[in-house]
Amino acid sequence: MVRQCAVLRPSINVSSSYAEQPKYKCPRCKTQTCSLPCYKRHQQRASCNGQRNPAEFVKKSQWATPDGIDRDYNYLKSVERNIERADDSLKPLLSNKQSKNSRQLHQSESKLYRYLQQNNITILRAPLGMSKSKANKTRVAQSGKVFWTVAWIDSTGNTFIDEDCPEAIKLADLHVSATKKRTRNARPRPSADADELTPKRVRLEEPSEQQQHASDNSVAASTSTISAKSVDDETQSDKPQPGSTKGATAHFYLLRPGGSDVKVLIPLQAHQDLTAALRGHTVQEFPSIYALPYASEVLPAEFILEETFLAKHKPGAGDEEAAEQTDMPVFKSEPTAEQILEMLRRDVRTT
Repeated sequence: MVRQCAVLRPSINVSSSYAEQPKYKCPRCKTQTCSLPCYKRHQQRASCNGQRNPAEFVKKSQWATPDGIDRDYNYLKSVERNIERADDSLKPLLSNKQSKNSRQLHQSESKLYRYLQQNNITILRAPLGMSKSKANKTRVAQSGKVFWTVAWIDSTGNTFIDEDCPEAIKLADLHVSATKKRTRNARPRPSADADELTPKRVRLEEPSEQQQHASDNSVAASTSTISAKSVDDETQSDKPQPGSTKGATAHFYLLRPGGSDVKVLIPLQAHQDLTAALRGHTVQEFPSIYALPYASEVLPAEFILEETFLAKHKPGAGDEEAAEQTDMPVFKSEPTAEQILEMLRRDVRTT
């Protein structure tokens, strides 16, 4: 006996469908139909959407069957399509935000480039990921002013990186500000144990006449002791501490980038602003300025002036041709192998 279509019943006056063998099965309710019109009629009658129920119970024996694999594949593809659809809807929003950020970054970089080009300042970019590249926060503010990141180094080799050095401030004032920031950052915080040991409430009692007389004498003696101690402290504080320039005139020197064991210094004037001090010079990512109590004539052996260094190491013909070029790039993103090796050594020392 030929199986008949489950949708077309004898009540329906379609005699031609009685002999049709079912070819299709509804994914949701498994109703068999012989054609697309029959399937559409089934959906209308049974209010069936024809979509497979992903939460339907499936026997273990049906997992590794073609129907089971097809069911899992279609479910995973539907999840993938939903994710892609969500990504497509978010792309316009993200692209607008990223384009705005990239536009602002491009404007800031272009302003910084013009500033460097106008003042003939060359920046040697360190490779990405290096400590000096991460520490560089040189930027152009919304007001148009350039804020430099400057590494201040004292005679003992201690380094303090100041990320907010305005371009138009004198070196002496910038050094004083950096020293205050360094002192403020190094100031120890009061511990919780000290707060617990401090009495919260002191009971006051009326002293007797003898106690009052004895306390007056002790107060007078302690006052004289404190005054003498304060005088000693003032005299001690007036003495310059090791590595500091207090009590002595600070001489500023710009560190010339290079892989030499001897530090090559460029003398700077304390009354110069930061832009004037850097004009015509080259820095490694950001300027490193030494604040030393030594004049250029009496520098220690570990330092050497740039003019003395250049006299001993005369530049070649290629360097002279490069120096004659007026439109040389302000940013140099490809350092030499020696410069990379020197930066790696510095990173190892700092870590």
